[in-house]
Amino acid sequence: MISPEWLRRFSLFAGLDLAVLKEIAMAGEQIAIHEGDRLFSEHDQADALYLIVSGNIELIISRPQRAAVT
Repeated sequence: MISPEWLRRFSLFAGLDLAVLKEIAMAGEQIAIHEGDRLFSEHDQADALYLIVSGNIELIISRPQRAAVT
């Protein structure tokens, strides 16, 4: 579980009442990831919300190749 007070520090959750924050906190967990770990891949089902508290993250988005115009 994550602390509802900790969630309130993020502007995304700032306007929510305490009961809602508690529900979100009960569903949440704190995880540590290391350099090179992958959280998700493009086209994965969106089934989680990640809040990056410290460190950096690299987002790689693929673009389809366009055919050359001649």
